Amino acid sequence: MDLAHAIVLAAYVAMALELRFIAVPSVVSTRQRLRRAHESSPAAKLALITPIVLINLLFLIPPALVFAPGLFAYLGPIPQLSVPAVRWTGLVLIVTGKLLPPLSLPPLRRALDEGLLARSGFFAYSRHPGLVGMFAFYLGNALVFPCAVLLAGFPCYVIYMHRRALMEEAHLRERFPGEYEEYAAHVPRYVGLRSSSPSIRSGT
Repeated sequence: MDLAHAIVLAAYVAMALELRFIAVPSVVSTRQRLRRAHESSPAAKLALITPIVLINLLFLIPPALVFAPGLFAYLGPIPQLSVPAVRWTGLVLIVTGKLLPPLSLPPLRRALDEGLLARSGFFAYSRHPGLVGMFAFYLGNALVFPCAVLLAGFPCYVIYMHRRALMEEAHLRERFPGEYEEYAAHVPRYVGLRSSSPSIRSGT
């Protein structure tokens, strides 16, 4: 096993531990959506569960390729991207992506405990820092294992999670009317330049 594969496996172990022991507060988490699916009609249940299953299958591909590299030939390899610079870029994205979600949790939990809107830490620069981390993690794996299936799955994953982000924001707008609009006007949804605003309070 080379260094790249070891980093990929370590990142997946970290993700498994996070999923098992660190619940991310969200009104549209996978657990919440699966709970709603059980209370829905068969058609609505299928519509909720299908994308979750497909996304999870995409995420299982990289660790599967570590243990069964022969599968890579069936996923549409892209030789032009199989170069050291692309692989190292992917590894940097994987490590960065795995660090962002847990590091963004403390200010979020403090804000929730105090009934406030999270606006400090990484939330001062992105309204969804944990999600930015997951985007980076997925893209990093797609660059370490450059193939058509993983790269085609990336926009699908982004669109799916973007819809969930919009649902989360709708909930926050209801809970923090006015304040969330001010916050959203100065902090990008994912990445970008933060607008200066002396009126924004730390919140946490």
